[in-house]
Amino acid sequence: PARAPFGKTGLCRTPTAKPTAAMSDGPSLGGRVRIYWPSEKRWFRGEVKLRRMKRGCAEHRVDYDDGDSRWHNLESEAWLHLAEPRQTITPSPQQYQKRRRRRRQEDEPVLFVVERIMEARTNGGAREFLVRWAGYSAEHDSWEPSCSFLDRAPIEAFEAARRPNLSSRAGGAAANGTAVTHVAAQAPPCPLPVGPLDASAPPAGSAAMPEPARRVELLPGGAAKLSGFLSERLKQNLYDTALISGWDFRDAGRANLRYTGAQGRPDILLEWNYYQAPEQHQPPPMALLSTAAELIDAALRGGLKQEGADGEGEGAEGGAFCFPREWALRSVLGLGYRASDDMAWHTDMAGEEGWLCSISLGATARFEYLPAAAPSARRRCVVQNEQPPVKVDLECGDVLLLQGGLLPHRIVGCTREPPPFFAGISAGTALCRVNIQVRLWGHDPSLSLGSLLEDGFQDERSERISAEGPGS
Repeated sequence: PARAPFGKTGLCRTPTAKPTAAMSDGPSLGGRVRIYWPSEKRWFRGEVKLRRMKRGCAEHRVDYDDGDSRWHNLESEAWLHLAEPRQTITPSPQQYQKRRRRRRQEDEPVLFVVERIMEARTNGGAREFLVRWAGYSAEHDSWEPSCSFLDRAPIEAFEAARRPNLSSRAGGAAANGTAVTHVAAQAPPCPLPVGPLDASAPPAGSAAMPEPARRVELLPGGAAKLSGFLSERLKQNLYDTALISGWDFRDAGRANLRYTGAQGRPDILLEWNYYQAPEQHQPPPMALLSTAAELIDAALRGGLKQEGADGEGEGAEGGAFCFPREWALRSVLGLGYRASDDMAWHTDMAGEEGWLCSISLGATARFEYLPAAAPSARRRCVVQNEQPPVKVDLECGDVLLLQGGLLPHRIVGCTREPPPFFAGISAGTALCRVNIQVRLWGHDPSLSLGSLLEDGFQDERSERISAEGPGS
């Protein structure tokens, strides 16, 4: 394809040939494009998914191969048209049957029987086991990830054999009086509590610790950080909702390929009404929605500005954004991070409705954002040259309120060691951090927390956040 030349402004897309009607309308839906990002100084490939008119200009939403999704005014940006949408060709009955037989043969797995597990290790944050195969010698032993086991019995037997026999070690000493030190390659899973839960008792696997003082920190751009509002018990409740309920919410369409299936990117653990409207059989994650609503109320009591307060609205002093006066929570996204995962610069697809309540659980993450609106790559480049990003360390239990649809943001990385509390409840997984994002925007705007409560859904939290105002 002919490359759009660069003019004096650096972003001119006037073609050398006379433009046609199709070229003036931009790329076709489903077409492949390459778009130049000045801030990254490189081209990115993606697919055109949607087209809209905004303020008299045509905008195209591009889903990038690296997982980002962005609306572009291509008249003001450099881009290349790679290919038109593929034409669908209906195969003949003979071709269809041939493809079906070949696909069935490819999908049939080859199964082997495990004789026993010899050893275990952690490779790149994932648990692997050295397997002795039934009917094969030791030279055929191989390291296999835990996800490849159809039967968990060999793993459970191996882990049980490695645990210390507490009944034969009184006071940490063996029967012959020799001190015994047990070193485990990975902390054993935290035992589940038996019987009714005591609201005053700490979660299993964690020591009783005093609750930290509550604090609301107002940040540039109208954002706010909340600390000390989540008890250990409520953190575990939110974690369980994100992971256990996540099995019913995991179908996030193409987003699973851009995140869960991408190297160095977090896994989608939970998706409800964000990328797509939920199915009828998918119950809403009420614990997450209700907790986020109380956290937003706490931030408003702590000084987070709202539209119309003191005569101010969007675009307050310093370009800060004000939280909407009328708001409702409509969608949830849960992401699981390994120590090697990060998140590139992006703005959320919610746009002007992009306010979100982001809850951090696990290892401390370095979060960065630009305190000025930059929904396009060109605008982001300008903002980055004018002012440095705001850097915020998000620890376990911290909450961030941000206009993520207009303020570019990213995760630089996570510390490798999560706090002991999170290590106890996440034993057996490769995750060091879980991020729960609750947004005002939703794919189906009729599904709000208020409408769900009216429909009879119950608040499923283990406890509520105290109504007392936060500390300054």
